[in-house]
Amino acid sequence: MKDDPDFNIKFVSIIENYFCIYDYKSKEYACRTSQDKAWESIGKEVGATGNIPVTSNTVIENGSENDFENSDDQAADEYELTDESYQSNSKEDNLYSPSTSSANTYNIKKKRSTVVLADVNKAALDFFNKKKKTNTDEDTDLCFLKSLLPDMKLMTPEQKRRYKVQMINAASCILSEHTVSPAYNQHQTHSLSPSIQRQTHSISPPVQHQTHALSPSVQHQTSTSVEQSTEKDIKKTKKRRLWTRKWILRRNTLDASTNLLKELSVEDPKSFYNHLRMNEDMFLYLLEKVSPYIQKENTNMREALPARLKLEIVLRFLATGDSFASLSALYRVPKCTISCFLLDVLEAIYKALENFIKVPSTENEWKKIQNDFNIRWNFPLCCGAIDGKHVLIRNPPNVASNYYNYKGTYSVVLLAAVDANFCFIYIDVGANGRMNDASIFNNSSLNEAISTNQLHLPKNAVFVADDAFPLRTNILKPYSRIGRLSHKQKIFNYRLSRARRIVENAFGILVSKFRIFEKPISTSLDKTDSIIRATCALHNWLRTTATKYINIGMVDTENLEDGSITSGSWRANQGNQGMIDISRNIGSNNHSKEAAEIRDKYAEYFVGFGAVPWQNQMIY
Repeated sequence: MKDDPDFNIKFVSIIENYFCIYDYKSKEYACRTSQDKAWESIGKEVGATGNIPVTSNTVIENGSENDFENSDDQAADEYELTDESYQSNSKEDNLYSPSTSSANTYNIKKKRSTVVLADVNKAALDFFNKKKKTNTDEDTDLCFLKSLLPDMKLMTPEQKRRYKVQMINAASCILSEHTVSPAYNQHQTHSLSPSIQRQTHSISPPVQHQTHALSPSVQHQTSTSVEQSTEKDIKKTKKRRLWTRKWILRRNTLDASTNLLKELSVEDPKSFYNHLRMNEDMFLYLLEKVSPYIQKENTNMREALPARLKLEIVLRFLATGDSFASLSALYRVPKCTISCFLLDVLEAIYKALENFIKVPSTENEWKKIQNDFNIRWNFPLCCGAIDGKHVLIRNPPNVASNYYNYKGTYSVVLLAAVDANFCFIYIDVGANGRMNDASIFNNSSLNEAISTNQLHLPKNAVFVADDAFPLRTNILKPYSRIGRLSHKQKIFNYRLSRARRIVENAFGILVSKFRIFEKPISTSLDKTDSIIRATCALHNWLRTTATKYINIGMVDTENLEDGSITSGSWRANQGNQGMIDISRNIGSNNHSKEAAEIRDKYAEYFVGFGAVPWQNQMIY
């Protein structure tokens, strides 16, 4: 190349017009004959002397083709340029066609042979015009730059890193309009393949003219940033050490589902019941109900987890409250996998058993509940007992203050109505623990349904509740213990407490059977709500279908002869459980006169026609 910058830039612009040299999308890109013709045409345009490769279509005078049998090994772009040829051609001629200012022959130093370029000139011109029409929509600059890139597959990681740094620095130098040092260009092209070096050797001076050197501090910052980004890319593309841990791969032969539970179902059914809180027949019935919702299809990568295994893990989680790590070791399923399918299985359980927890929709269904309350608990016209519990949770991220309750813990509220057989007939889940307990009921769908008579309740039907709820014509609460109570008021409070105790025992059974409630729940809020709904549905289903769901001594019992009350076993562990009572004595005392009259009528009834023999000894 010449030292004249304008001449070098002109030479690069001429090369860019021949697509077969650098456009890898061109059909002639891989054709050596087309590339040789292009280089000879370029040499004709600029007027070059040197070693030119000769193709089979070249006409040779005063020599033979044997003189050039090794010409393919010579560099196609090693020319000795002359200023006279460059100056004699106009700008337009150099850009759009081979030069015609000199003769159609030029001298080649090797063995004094002369090559006639008439046919070469014509072929190059036809090829250029054809490619100019077909490449109008392509970015030729991008193709040209791509042709200069080395084969990075042949580089070591260190060479790739250094090459990226050098290319970034080169681009920065061009934009900053300073001169790149020759040492930099030599170092950059040193890592290129020989074929790429041959093509870029002639154009390095114009690049050198257009680029400029950055200051040392800027170069250091650019190099450091590129090295850091390269290290991040290497970390991202780092191969995973393990696709699946080996001990998990042995799940089908060594997990609890395959071995332990099968042994227990045959040899020790009681332990099987204790493990899942149900016998094998009930488990298979539930599995049949939930399988359509939780069974996934196998893929080419791996087999899907069986629905049986998922259900066993979730039931064990609800029964014991074990951590995901313990369940993972027992069933050989990764912790992250358990977390993924937990919500789906919980929702499937509730959906499969939702008929066991629905609110009565007809008057006859309500009358059946009233009859049970009257026979078992001696409280006429009662359709259910209402109460609420704070279900403790771990500190939820970002919204902790909304769930901070009066006990100084975090909780969601479970509001429920229970029938005479310890079954939930209504649940409201998800209210945050910060809310006032009376507000929880006022904002619940049950309150709206009772107030607007959407439940089709029988005439004069009532619900029993404690001091946290308001006194209404259809909700009865005890007389205030502030001050001295009359005999009939004490009898009313005892009889109402006896009927209302059913909901307390229902919560106690729920905690005893599903130990997940013995400590704060550590799952996300949506999973916590699903846990509560699923356990309530399981409770109703097991209470209805299982023969020995409630053990002797689990619930409160009364000795009618001496008037003593024996507390249920669940109350002994009340201090360790993850459920706490809602606050007392916060219900509004502003009740209607009609509501007070209804309560007084019940008080008169309990000391008159509706009295029971043991009630007097219960209040003294």
